[in-house]
Amino acid sequence: GASRPVVSGVASLGYEEQEVLKMAAAVEKTATHPIAKAIVNEAESLNLKTPETRGQLTEPGFGTLAEIDGRFVAVGSLEWVSDRFLKKNDSSDMVKLESLLDHKLSNTSSTSRYSKTVVYVGREGEGIIGAIAISD
Repeated sequence: GASRPVVSGVASLGYEEQEVLKMAAAVEKTATHPIAKAIVNEAESLNLKTPETRGQLTEPGFGTLAEIDGRFVAVGSLEWVSDRFLKKNDSSDMVKLESLLDHKLSNTSSTSRYSKTVVYVGREGEGIIGAIAISD
């Protein structure tokens, strides 16, 4: 319908959720698609101070990349984010990350009927560091 997408959950294996959200919001700050807006809105509603970024690059339909503190951070689909970085994640880590996210979503939502999109956050030298679920 006409509902705006919102962030419904954030999961990370090595970071505070808010750190992941801050990085993602910083990268997405000037992106215009609804998912980017949802991430930025969520960070703003939590009064998170987003880090400075440089050299933002968006590949429509896939994701956005920007430099934070001298390291690239990418936000987008799993494949796209993974392909941006040499360091690959263990598949068991990815399974853990997804179940963590699903667990969070089952705690917050009264219904699992809504459609959700998951975007991944990756960092240079580390690979995938988190996942953000967006629901309409």
